[in-house]
Amino acid sequence: AERVELQGEEAVAGVDCYKIHVVYEGGQGESTWFFSKDDFLPRRRVRHFTVPQQGEGTLEITITQLEIDPKVDPAIFKMKLPEGYEQIDDFYP
Repeated sequence: AERVELQGEEAVAGVDCYKIHVVYEGGQGESTWFFSKDDFLPRRRVRHFTVPQQGEGTLEITITQLEIDPKVDPAIFKMKLPEGYEQIDDFYP
């Protein structure tokens, strides 16, 4: 980043956050990030942009149900062969 500025604190979905404004290098735009004061994980990002001949705008992404260290069943990543197909090599997981 070309410049990073702490702009205070603000709650996002009931989570106390640090509000940090970032200006990216090389004219790649700006964002305002909101990081939880407890775990320092992002809770919101507001991307500020300018579109030539159309003006300025923002895109906001808010994380509302962040689950830290979730238990993930490895079976959800196991591929299933479509009906009528058979495995012919050892690369299939």
